[in-house]
Amino acid sequence: MKRLTWLLIVLVMPCFSQANQSQQTVGSGTQQTLGELNGRFWQVIPSSQKATFIVGFAEGMGFARPEQVKDFPTVPYGDIVQGLDRFYGEAENLVFPVGYALQIFTMKLNGATQSEIDKKLIEYRTFIRDVEGGLKRLRQ
Repeated sequence: MKRLTWLLIVLVMPCFSQANQSQQTVGSGTQQTLGELNGRFWQVIPSSQKATFIVGFAEGMGFARPEQVKDFPTVPYGDIVQGLDRFYGEAENLVFPVGYALQIFTMKLNGATQSEIDKKLIEYRTFIRDVEGGLKRLRQ
C-alpha cells in the first residue's frame, strides 16, 4: 500500500507544478474556466506530461467522486491524450474544462451520434457562458 501511495505521489506531483501556473494567460484567455483547467492549459503542457495529468485526473476522480469512475474512458491513457489533443485542436473548444472534454470523448467512445455530441457541446457552452457571465456581474 505504501508503494502505491508513493507511486501516485510521484505521478501526480508534476501536474501540481503545472497547475500552479494555471492563472497565467495564454493568448487571449486564461488557462481556467469555472475554476478548472481548460484547453489552453492542455495545449501548453508538454506531451510527456499529458498522460501523467490524465492518470492524476482519473485517480483524483476515484477519490473525490467514486461513483463517477465508471464514466471515465476505458481506453489506454495514450488514446485519451490523442482524443483531447484533437478536441482542443479546435479553437472554440479551448474554453472547455478538461473534465468536460473527457465527457465528450467518452460520449464518442460510447458511440454517440454527432447530433448528440453537438447538443452536449451547446449545453456546455451555454452553461459556461451563463455561469461566467453571472460571476462577472457579481464582481462588478
